[in-house]
Amino acid sequence: MFQAFSINFFRRKSLHYWLIAAFGVESFCVTYGLHWPELVPFLTVVYPIMGLIIALGFILLPKAAFALSIHKTMTPIGIKRRLVAILLKTIALIYFSIELFRATPLSIDLADMLPIMKIMATRFCNGHIAQVYDKIPEIWGGIQPIYLPAMWMPFAIPVALHIDMRWVTVGGLFLAFSLFLTLIRPFKRPYPVALLSIIATLFFWWLFKADLYNFIPLTEEGIVVGYYSLLVLSLLNGNYWLIGISIALCTLSRYSFIGWIPAFAIYLLLEKKWKAIGQITLGGCVTVLLLCIVPFGWKPIQLIAALPKEYINFSKRVWEDSYDFFFETMGFAKFFGPERIALQHSLLVYCSFILPSLFVVICMALKNKYQYKMHNIPLASLKLALVVFYNLIDVPYLYLFYTSSFISLLGLAYFVSIPDHHFSEEMEMEAIKLG
Repeated sequence: MFQAFSINFFRRKSLHYWLIAAFGVESFCVTYGLHWPELVPFLTVVYPIMGLIIALGFILLPKAAFALSIHKTMTPIGIKRRLVAILLKTIALIYFSIELFRATPLSIDLADMLPIMKIMATRFCNGHIAQVYDKIPEIWGGIQPIYLPAMWMPFAIPVALHIDMRWVTVGGLFLAFSLFLTLIRPFKRPYPVALLSIIATLFFWWLFKADLYNFIPLTEEGIVVGYYSLLVLSLLNGNYWLIGISIALCTLSRYSFIGWIPAFAIYLLLEKKWKAIGQITLGGCVTVLLLCIVPFGWKPIQLIAALPKEYINFSKRVWEDSYDFFFETMGFAKFFGPERIALQHSLLVYCSFILPSLFVVICMALKNKYQYKMHNIPLASLKLALVVFYNLIDVPYLYLFYTSSFISLLGLAYFVSIPDHHFSEEMEMEAIKLG
């Protein structure tokens, strides 16, 4: 029994380093690896494998129990250290962002997402709520805005203040990196935390200084990163109200995790968490009502529901106009080619809904029937859902993949900071149960 305990303890400790290495490779694939175009097809295969390793690793780690109350999580000196780190990070964010904004002005010729949302936000600020989703004559002769409220509404703040709207994108990244600095405990397990922090710093540097595709100045994805980071925090904490609100915010922005929702529902049902189901459902529904249904009715949902029908045609146009694009980023679209777009889209739909739910069912069967120790199944299935969705997406814009990277980063920030004695106590309890 002691020998089995020692082996398991050693494996649990080394698992941190394997997962950090997987995250390092995963982030390399969507950042610095793109500087070598000949490597991109190989990295496209490696990338989802690393994501799956991280997802599987989450279920082998101890059960997450992060406290939202600061006094329960950090000592006074720990709070001061984090505040200093967040302050330094904020200064760097502001400095680099100003540089990016000056170098890349908003223009529909470069990317039309932010200009579209700026007009939607301007209509909202001017009190023209009923006209927010009307066509926009100023852009491409009358484009139909389709963005859901949680995506564009935050941009109403800088529009009302007459400042650059891209500070909202920076704000989403600020939240994500601040959560990272809050979750890590460098003095509990210094070596793995230091290694993860180095990778996080390189990732930060890429987004602000080395990015080939202008993630910050041209896209709105920072706000999506913020929402998904909040969802990770809520899953680590287990606060059902916050989980419900986070799910609603993610759904009303970038619904790439849509296949995870039924998987999560299956998990809650199998665990018989009736109170959690009620709180999550109520929290999510109230958020959707307040942000979407009450001010705008069903029109945003109707527009987004009709959008999947256009994905195949849109993908065909991108293949015709920008053939090389598919070989400059991740995603399996390059392997399907323009002849098999319909097949790829079908796989996207079916795999996105089937695989996360199947994963949860298998994990729960191993846990309940065969008494395997499996934790953090919701977080692991969320990571899996994003890996499946983004690797099969019709048009794999690079900026979409960074959300999945932040899921890995925040999850690992928490788990690699768990002290060694936590593992030893858990493994000792398992050994005692096994007799």
